[in-house]
Amino acid sequence: MLDDVENLLDQAIAAHESSDFKTAFHLYREILTEDQNQPDANHNCGALLAQLGLLDDALIFIQNAVNSNPYVHEYWVSLIDVLIRLNRYDDAALAMEQAKSLGHDQGVFENLARAIKKKAKSTVEVILNESDLLKIKENLDILSAKADNIKIANDTTMHG
Repeated sequence: MLDDVENLLDQAIAAHESSDFKTAFHLYREILTEDQNQPDANHNCGALLAQLGLLDDALIFIQNAVNSNPYVHEYWVSLIDVLIRLNRYDDAALAMEQAKSLGHDQGVFENLARAIKKKAKSTVEVILNESDLLKIKENLDILSAKADNIKIANDTTMHG
């Protein structure tokens, strides 16, 4: 049975690497049907879903991988990356601290810490920009309404 899982995992990885995402996903799911805690299948399935932009779904599989085997550095990197992409900066920072407490303290975590700070800052800037844009739109709407009133008043005085 272990050989079957390894064989299926090899096939899934090969399909994933050749961008045959549908086949890769089905093979990962087949492995997970047999063993829902298989960490490599969970991680790779999550990585595939993240690659396709399905971040909420990806997070579930990657969290399963981390929970099944918290000693694999790549699982933590994927988890933190997906959390950052979901704008869950506090959760990403917490996951990074958990990874470090298990001995995962390689340079990539420094890069991820910078990414968290940079992304959080840019999100605040975007929110401010969206807020400014809403104020500008409100002002334009008011000006437009005033212009319509002036036009109506001018039309009335010209025709009256």
